[in-house]
Amino acid sequence: MKVRFLDGAQVDMEVAANFYEERGNLGSAFLAELQAAMDRILQYPLGWAEIDPGLRRCQLNRFPYGILYEIRGDTLSVVQVLDLRRDPKSWRSRLKKRRQALPEGDAGEPHHD
Repeated sequence: MKVRFLDGAQVDMEVAANFYEERGNLGSAFLAELQAAMDRILQYPLGWAEIDPGLRRCQLNRFPYGILYEIRGDTLSVVQVLDLRRDPKSWRSRLKKRRQALPEGDAGEPHHD
């Protein structure tokens, strides 16, 4: 399965890693935890809670973050790396924009936000 981090998710990941690096040299630990969660997702892609039709969330163990992702064809798209201490519904606006950008009936390669 191919993995694609959408632009916003990539920014989320970098901002979080920088935050933890500046506040205790934990940036590498955050990225390692994120990779461990991605490994779990890839091993069991349908094994995580579906929070919206087609959208799943896998929570990190050590940090208060979740990975929001969807699967289209053979591609797993990370939509957001979500700070769970903030508004838990903030993902809705990003997902709405993404879905509006997809051509009707598109089940193929995801588009960037």
